Amino acid sequence: MISTDQAHSLADAYGLDGPAGDDGSWHLEDGLLHARHIDAVALAESLWTSLVERIGPRLGNEGDEAIDWLSLEPEEITVVPGAEELLALVEIMRLAESGQWDEVIVDCAPTAETLRLITLPETVQAYADRIWPQHRRLQSLGHPGGPGMLAEILDAITASAARLRSRLTSASTVRVALVLTPEKVVMEEARRTVTAMALLGMNLDTVIANRVLEPHPCSPSDDPIHHWYSARLAEQKAVLDELGGALGAVPLLRVHHAAAEPVGPDALHRLAVVLPGIGARGGDPGEVAARRVPRVSCETGEDLNAVYLLTMELPLVDPASVRLGRIGDDLIVGAAGIRRRVLLAPVLRRCLVIGARMEGSELQIRFRPNPEVWPQW
Repeated sequence: MISTDQAHSLADAYGLDGPAGDDGSWHLEDGLLHARHIDAVALAESLWTSLVERIGPRLGNEGDEAIDWLSLEPEEITVVPGAEELLALVEIMRLAESGQWDEVIVDCAPTAETLRLITLPETVQAYADRIWPQHRRLQSLGHPGGPGMLAEILDAITASAARLRSRLTSASTVRVALVLTPEKVVMEEARRTVTAMALLGMNLDTVIANRVLEPHPCSPSDDPIHHWYSARLAEQKAVLDELGGALGAVPLLRVHHAAAEPVGPDALHRLAVVLPGIGARGGDPGEVAARRVPRVSCETGEDLNAVYLLTMELPLVDPASVRLGRIGDDLIVGAAGIRRRVLLAPVLRRCLVIGARMEGSELQIRFRPNPEVWPQW
C-alpha cells in the first residue's frame, strides 16, 4: 500500500507512530502487507545520481560551454511543478511491474491533486512534443554533446509518460474506488471526478459513500437535534438516490457513520466486514474497456451524403461544461476541467463536424464528408 498524499495519513490510519524501516515503510498484518509513503526527494536523489553518473562523462566537464550537471541538487528538481507527482507515478509503476506484489494499492490525495496526478503523463508528453517535436529530436540523436543527450533524455521521459498513461487506463489491471460523503457539495465534486475519469479512460470500479446516517426510530419532537438529524437524513437520501441512479453498473457501497474513527488494524478489519463488495468489478473488464473507447458508426447515407456518428461515454457530466475543438487529425474534448486529445478514426479525418450533443451519459458528435478531401470516383 502506497500513499501519494503529502499529508502522510496512512500511518495515522494504522495508528503508527513512525516508520519501522529505513526506507520509510512498515510491515503489517504479519508481513502480508507492506506500507510506505513515497519520499519524492529520496527518489529524485537516487534517479538524479544515476543519471549524472551515466551521462556526465559523455557530456564532458571542461570548457566554458560544458553543462555542470553536478551543480544541481535533487531538492532543486522536486520544486519543478509536477516533478514530485511524476516521480511518484514512476515508482508506483516500478512496483506494479516488479512481480513482487499480488496487489498494489494507492492511497491517493484529495480529488483535485489526484486528477492532476493522473493527467500528468499526458501533459508531460504533450508539452515535450510541443517544445521539441519528436521528428526534430531524431535529428539530434546520436550526435555527441548536449543536444544529442538531451534528445535521448526527453525521448526516455516521453516514452515513460506513454507507458504510465497506458498503465493507468488499463481496465484489466487498474481499478479505482472513489470515496465520498453524501453531501450536495461533495456530490458536485464527485460528478466532475467521475466525468473526468471517464474522459481519461480510467476504470471506476466502486463508489463508497462514507459516514451515512442510519434512520433513527424516534417520534417527532421539537428537539433541535431531532430536526437536524431528520434534515441530514433527507439530504443524504436525496444525494445517494441521485448518485445510485447515475452510476449505472458501478456498485455504490455504504459505510454508516461510526461513533469513532476506524484507526488501527482491528478497527479497519471491522470496517472491511461491512464492505463485502469492495474490489468487485462493475462489469467485465473487456466490456468496461469497450465502453470507454470512442465508437464510430455510419448513421445515414453514403459517400458525400453520409453522416458518421462518434460516441463517447461521459457519465454524470454537466452538458454546459463540455467543450470541443479540433487540431488536425485530433479531436479535443474537454469536460469537468479536463481535456483529452482523441485521435480520429481514418474515415473521420476527411470529415467536417456538423453537430454535437449530450444524449444521457453519451456525447454524440456527427460528421459529414468534406468534399474537398473526400475520395471521389
